[in-house]
Amino acid sequence: MDLSIIIPVYNTARFLPCCLDSIRLTDSSSFEVLLIDDGSTDESASICDEYVVKDGRFRVIHKGNEGVSAVRNFAIHQVTGDYVWFIDSDDYLARSAIDRVLDLIQQHHDIDVFVSPMLIAYEDIKADSYLSYQIQQPYTVSGRDFLKDQSIQCVGPPQFVIRRSLFRNKCLSFPTGMRFEDEYFARVLKYLDGTFFVLKEHFYVYRQWSGSHMNSLHVRSLQDIVRVYEKLDEFAGDYVLDQDQVWFRKDIVSFLLESYTRNIRFFSTPEFKLFRSDNGRYIRSQWYKYRRYFSVKDRILGTILLNSPFLYKKILNVHNARKLKRIVR
Repeated sequence: MDLSIIIPVYNTARFLPCCLDSIRLTDSSSFEVLLIDDGSTDESASICDEYVVKDGRFRVIHKGNEGVSAVRNFAIHQVTGDYVWFIDSDDYLARSAIDRVLDLIQQHHDIDVFVSPMLIAYEDIKADSYLSYQIQQPYTVSGRDFLKDQSIQCVGPPQFVIRRSLFRNKCLSFPTGMRFEDEYFARVLKYLDGTFFVLKEHFYVYRQWSGSHMNSLHVRSLQDIVRVYEKLDEFAGDYVLDQDQVWFRKDIVSFLLESYTRNIRFFSTPEFKLFRSDNGRYIRSQWYKYRRYFSVKDRILGTILLNSPFLYKKILNVHNARKLKRIVR
């Protein structure tokens, strides 16, 4: 079996048939689809059963609700394909995506991870679709060099088609019970330093809708950024080589600061004030521990952000206004 597609399913009956139909369009028998029904309470479970009857390439496991990370960690031990592709049940594949992926697997036996952009498509607002990244030509790169290259931000599991043998490394898993688990998984995957083939064509359509997981974030979930950072900090201490510490620490500390920068509009809310009260001291301690790795400008801005977020917001507003003025001119 060349490819195993893993689809965690939880209460996405509205979108699930579209997802599964986009897979069934492929005639090849060189892939399998494992549906993990994570205790759905809508019609998702019965839809999974229907598609197993329709198509022998599909199978389903029904289990109690544990969350997407636990489902992915469980499913990786249930599949047999040489490569694994995680797909979300409220998204769908581009036409001929599986055929193209199977061709790539056959043509490039030396590649550990195939990477492609996602097409971001809006479901219920008027906005243009766009690719999560754009490049001129596909290229091959080591995982660590890909991680160091900040020009392409690539963390969504559906963007990676992964050699299954990489999961023998105990570090390569999804943290359970928290959001932003992809931020941990993608960094560890890249740091394992396999060979990555970065593609310009998209295979995956990432559906944006008002009730989707990533569009239902609130300030309280920022605690999960801290928890994911703690796991990355532990990984860095145990597995990151001395010569890689500077750039790896810069990357994960920058991610930790996103608990503030992602939520500038929430600075005045009681929720953010509580988050800052509970976590501010720890975040500042990590910043002061590693800020020497940053440029002087970034040191100043980071220190202002953590100690006086409203001043940081004012500076950012002035900067953006000046930038807009230059554009208008």
